[in-house]
This record gives sequence, C-alpha cells and structure tokens, in this order.
Amino acid sequence: MKMLLALMLISAPVAAMADTVTLTPEQAEAAKEAGAARNARAAALGLEPGQDKAIHGEMGVAIGTGGYRSVYGTAIVPLGDNATLGLSFANEQYGNGRYRQGY
Repeated sequence: MKMLLALMLISAPVAAMADTVTLTPEQAEAAKEAGAARNARAAALGLEPGQDKAIHGEMGVAIGTGGYRSVYGTAIVPLGDNATLGLSFANEQYGNGRYRQGY
C-alpha cells in the first residue's frame, strides 16, 4: 500500500503537466473578439475593462475537537464609482472546556 501511494505521488505532477490546451488560430481570434465585445459592453455601462460591480467574498465554517466551532466571512462591496466597502466577521467558540488546551 505504501508503495502504491508513493508511486501515485511521484506520478501526480507528470499527469498534471500532460494536459495542454492549444487553440487554433480561428479559436484564438474568436476569443479575442469575445473579449473585445465584453470590454465594449463594459465601456457602454461606464465601467473600465475588467471592473465589475458585483459583490465578492467568502464564508467558512470549522468544527473541531471538544466542541470547538467557528464561522467567518468577508465581503467586498463596490459603492458607486470611487468607493469600496470591505466587511468581515468571525465567531469562535471553544466548547465545553472538558479538553485541556496546550501541552
């Protein structure tokens, strides 16, 4: 079993490098045209290319030994043309104290 795991770990980077995507000249031109069209739509809305007005963020939870639990989140909210609001929160609870912390 250890030998099989070792072989899998050794071959994993090689397998990942084997996947290469190559575009034909026609596909490359179509991708460029699609990007130019997207940038034109953004410019018509008054946005700079690549800038969007969506809210972005992440959330997570953790559950651990002895009743440990945690929840956290963050969000970046564009406000108008020249402002951005960043919000974050976190809450941790360490459980019932029956388990000794530290060494």
